[in-house]
Amino acid sequence: RVLFHVLTSIGEEELAYELITRREFPSYGYLIDCGLTSLPEKFVPKVADMASLNHHFFGDINHWFIRTVLGINVNPDENDPNRIIVKPHFIKGLDHAEGEYDAPAGKVTVKWTRIDETAVDLDVQFPEGVRGGIILPEGYTYEEGKGSFRPYEKNALRNFADMSVREIVKTDSKYTYISKG
Repeated sequence: RVLFHVLTSIGEEELAYELITRREFPSYGYLIDCGLTSLPEKFVPKVADMASLNHHFFGDINHWFIRTVLGINVNPDENDPNRIIVKPHFIKGLDHAEGEYDAPAGKVTVKWTRIDETAVDLDVQFPEGVRGGIILPEGYTYEEGKGSFRPYEKNALRNFADMSVREIVKTDSKYTYISKG
């Protein structure tokens, strides 16, 4: 249940994704191949031995996709539910990811699409009242001349508070075109 978060914390998010999606037992991909549409109580090879087939115990996998692939990290300092750090991981096995989170101040959405091997289009939208920023993966930078912002150091935190949310929404709301360099 925490294995995927631990792997991600040491820079092994690609391995975590591979373990999640592989088709052999034990994996979530295996459960899908068994025809399951919900999570079982037991992670065992035979469906008949899984007991309850509607059990959220292994449901932390959803949290991994939201926190790692989309990068939505809510209340990282545990003192402000409207503080959100967006720190996506552009997993090689994926060309697209999108999702949302309903913060007390409103909906935060993150969407990224792989353009090619070296570039990703990242779109982050957040309502007025949400504070935080974006941290890009190692090696990615904001590309000059694309989107609404100038380039920043790789892994630098781009603060939401540094800009007008209304202006971002008006100006296509795309953070920027990001290139790996």
